[in-house]
Amino acid sequence: MYYQRREGYTSRIKNFLKEYNGLIPVFGGIVTSGVVTLVAFGIGAAEHLQKMIEYGMTTQDWGYALKYVYEKGSELAGYYAAPAYLAGQLITYKFKKSVSNFVSKLIGGRKNV
Repeated sequence: MYYQRREGYTSRIKNFLKEYNGLIPVFGGIVTSGVVTLVAFGIGAAEHLQKMIEYGMTTQDWGYALKYVYEKGSELAGYYAAPAYLAGQLITYKFKKSVSNFVSKLIGGRKNV
């Protein structure tokens, strides 16, 4: 009896990991991470843009000014890439499960747990 419960528990964990790391949740995590990274890069670049335009006008060193803006934008975007991926993967997984449960209830099948 103990071994049957333990084996069922192990198979549920394996199924969860297989579904959670499936194609749709991973793709959702990648898309979410890309969007959040792009927005964070834009915010980080815009934050330092005015200061670097003034620096470029006074010193005429536009290469350094653009490099600095790019570095600051990339730095801010790097902070949010991994958490956005994990959140996007979790949200996509939950959304996929709720849609599949809804469709299986409409069809009349068993609940997809």
